[in-house]
Amino acid sequence: MQDVPRNDSIFGAAPFNNGLDAVITDLGLGAVTGNPADNGKFKVPSLRNIKFTGPYMHDGRFETPEEVVEHYNKGVQLSETLDPASRLPEEAPTNNAGPGG
Repeated sequence: MQDVPRNDSIFGAAPFNNGLDAVITDLGLGAVTGNPADNGKFKVPSLRNIKFTGPYMHDGRFETPEEVVEHYNKGVQLSETLDPASRLPEEAPTNNAGPGG
């Protein structure tokens, strides 16, 4: 069997904040690193076999893939560490903390 080249868009990349909560109560990576810029960031799993792998999100809050899509369409919550890819252009942070917060 051949090795499949790693493609982070398929297999998940570095942890990031995908806008689940405006007020971060689950620190995620921040609980491990102690860095406030990592608060609310979590690993992202592969999309392979997604319809068989529910519930979804790090805390299981969504039961179906459709609920996840609805979150990204209308439910993203702004927070200091929200990943830039999850922000609308007018929601760009006003501080100079760099990517992800």
